[in-house]
Amino acid sequence: MATNQTTKNISERVDNVTARSEWIGVSEAMLLFPLGKTKLYELIQANLIKSCCLKKKGQRQGKRLISYSSVNDYFAKLAEEQMSETQIEGGQGV
Repeated sequence: MATNQTTKNISERVDNVTARSEWIGVSEAMLLFPLGKTKLYELIQANLIKSCCLKKKGQRQGKRLISYSSVNDYFAKLAEEQMSETQIEGGQGV
């Protein structure tokens, strides 16, 4: 029973996140995309996805937000690159 309730809670959270806004938290990004926390922060550090940190001046920590569309754009670009590589390796490239 607990597993079904957990799955339902996750599903509701995902539905709320996708309908909510362009900017999502790290935990929401982890629910929506096949990425873990470490990989998300690696992509942020490499400037491959957009993010910002909400915090007051002088605070050490804040709330990290990630641009939903930038993650989608990252995956689209990655897929295009891999498709191009496949075509070249298969002798279909120029």
